[in-house]
Amino acid sequence: MFSDISTFLKEEAEKRGIDLDEEVDMSEYENAKEKANSHPLTKMAYKYFQFVNDWLKSREEIITKQVDEFIKSAELGLDEETIQNNVKEFQDAIEVIQWYFTLIRVKIIRALHTKFDKTHVDDEFQYEQVNTSAKIALVGCERSLTAWKTLYDYLKEDEDKILTMLAYLDKLIKEINEEFPDVAEFKRPYFD
Repeated sequence: MFSDISTFLKEEAEKRGIDLDEEVDMSEYENAKEKANSHPLTKMAYKYFQFVNDWLKSREEIITKQVDEFIKSAELGLDEETIQNNVKEFQDAIEVIQWYFTLIRVKIIRALHTKFDKTHVDDEFQYEQVNTSAKIALVGCERSLTAWKTLYDYLKEDEDKILTMLAYLDKLIKEINEEFPDVAEFKRPYFD
């Protein structure tokens, strides 16, 4: 199987005039990668990642305590539908935060790397790739902001930490919009 693919690859490369043994200059790509990784926006996204990671690890007890509060409300005979809605809202907020806190940084790095990489020959493709990645990061920040606001309403003893997250995300959203001016209006293919 592998030899068939290898033969196919060699034949196609020969037809197209591609030398498979030619050394590829990766310096432009590596420069763009380094610039993206050291960019202030990447550092901000990493700091948010660290905040959330630390918060999730250290707040397991607080989250469990809130779930216990929901159970107590049910035992006291409060409206079951309201309790179910509150539980769902709380769980959804945690899930949104867990889903996006790693993705935001990755998409920011990809958007910046693609923006700085001058090896692209198709400007339209590059524009779309940059803004698609930046849009995913922006949407992640916006949804996370809403999720943190939900947790703020439930986790009274953690209001200060959550306010810090809200302020940090607000700043991250502003920085994304500044670095990628078209991102807010950009329509992702097949999504927006």
